[in-house]
Amino acid sequence: MAAEADTAGAGLDLVAQERPDAAVIAVGLPRRGRIDAAAEVERRYPCPVVVLTSHADRTVIARARSAGAMAYLVKPLRPEELAPAVELAIARFAELARAGREAAGLRRALEDRKTIERAKGLLMDRLGLTEAIAFRLLQKSAMDRRTPIVGPGRARAHRRGSHRARSIRADPLRPAAGLVPPLP
Repeated sequence: MAAEADTAGAGLDLVAQERPDAAVIAVGLPRRGRIDAAAEVERRYPCPVVVLTSHADRTVIARARSAGAMAYLVKPLRPEELAPAVELAIARFAELARAGREAAGLRRALEDRKTIERAKGLLMDRLGLTEAIAFRLLQKSAMDRRTPIVGPGRARAHRRGSHRARSIRADPLRPAAGLVPPLP
């Protein structure tokens, strides 16, 4: 689908309505057009932006880059140059989105791991458990609740000073569901 807008505001409205695969923005738009429209599209309606301009100076290029433009085309433009630039912009945008999702997943996994380690540490400190037994207790708690192991770990780590965290097992000599070996 191809559509055209006379102003930056109309262009933003068009992008909001149509949610295109890519937006080609001419920098010579009146009013708040220029590069600001590219940044606004990227911020509000994420899609790859191709900037089309008759200016090739470094300042405009730097602003286009900071606005999130995926391609920069200078007029006069031959018709056969536009399609490859748009296709590449779409492909790069998809790669960046995929990398962003992967990075978010890795950050979440790292945070989960830290949470589990903190919870394990709390169990070890407060109940005098070994690392293996503390981890097994977290695993069992997660299985009993049918939640990921980070669920009980997060709950324990966030209740650091609360009575519930201290009373997981009030009697450290009493085995918890067969997890703690009996003392000799």
